[in-house]
Amino acid sequence: MGAEEEAAFFLTEIHEKFRNNVNEIKDITKTLQELKKDLRNLKFLDEKEIKSGISGVGSSLDFLSKRLDDVADFFEFYLGNESSVNVVLLERDAYMKINQILRWNKVDVRELKRWVEELDEIAGNLKRNPHDLLNFRKLPTIDIPDAAIKYPVWAIDKSGYCLAGSDYSEIIHIDEVLEEMESGNVPFPVHSVSTR
Repeated sequence: MGAEEEAAFFLTEIHEKFRNNVNEIKDITKTLQELKKDLRNLKFLDEKEIKSGISGVGSSLDFLSKRLDDVADFFEFYLGNESSVNVVLLERDAYMKINQILRWNKVDVRELKRWVEELDEIAGNLKRNPHDLLNFRKLPTIDIPDAAIKYPVWAIDKSGYCLAGSDYSEIIHIDEVLEEMESGNVPFPVHSVSTR
């Protein structure tokens, strides 16, 4: 499943679960109102029917109690405290940012650089490494010459500008990259081709 589908799935799943749990509460409320009516009608029954009715109401209450516990567990897990809400929102933001990065149109590498920085910030807030969330060798790009991969160049836009550097912070034209690789004057450690 690609990042776009994962993001959509994640958001749809959370929304669906939330909506289902709200509907569950409404159903339980309706069932409790029906049980209240049933209890009022018990006074018109004989002793045997009353005992049977009380047993039925007890079973229904046990069932409803279990359903309410399940709803409470859902809300506790996703909304129980500020940190769990923040984690859910940050995970959603991470999926959306990955989706945005993987759909980059290759027009302006500065845009991609900004999005990668935003992903790095989100990953930091999640106490995760951005490499755990995204394979940076899978960024959308114009074909990267083999020599430039070692620089490292991570992506090239349609004008030949590259997102480069060990921390994805450098924007440099591909011609300059190739000149620096040829001269051996690289400002940071050269990555091996096997990182591709």
